[in-house]
Amino acid sequence: MTYQQPTITSEDRRIGVELTKLLRHCGSISVNLIDDYKIAICVCIDIDNIKNNITFQIEKFPFRQPIIMINNLYYDFYFKILNNNINEIFKTITKLDPKHGSITKANNWFPGIWLTHIMDEIKDVLKSRRKAYQIYYCRKICKDYLVHDLPLEDYL
Repeated sequence: MTYQQPTITSEDRRIGVELTKLLRHCGSISVNLIDDYKIAICVCIDIDNIKNNITFQIEKFPFRQPIIMINNLYYDFYFKILNNNINEIFKTITKLDPKHGSITKANNWFPGIWLTHIMDEIKDVLKSRRKAYQIYYCRKICKDYLVHDLPLEDYL
């Protein structure tokens, strides 16, 4: 029996480069093979001293955007803010429209986007989401319990 060397596709090469870039960008990662066509890449990062587990499920990458989960919630969840006031604050902080702004949306996706670009966006979204809630509740506390001339937001 002769040994046949496996064929390496351009998709395989791209995933190898992506993993190398992610290692340099984030530190340790873990990679799991879900089936012959799906790969799960798990990254654990600290954002504002809060641990976040980010999982990318990749299939037909880079021609299809990955499925992203952060702390077992789909990435789209982090764009859904129920309060309109918080939504407006979030828009001004991130410069992203919560409905159409992510680079992982199908209408914004193209093969030139790297997982490191997505990681940068995730960090920005998580920080901005937290900041939007902090600003909203500072304004609410000032309105309900304090005088309006106290710049409580400036202390965040």
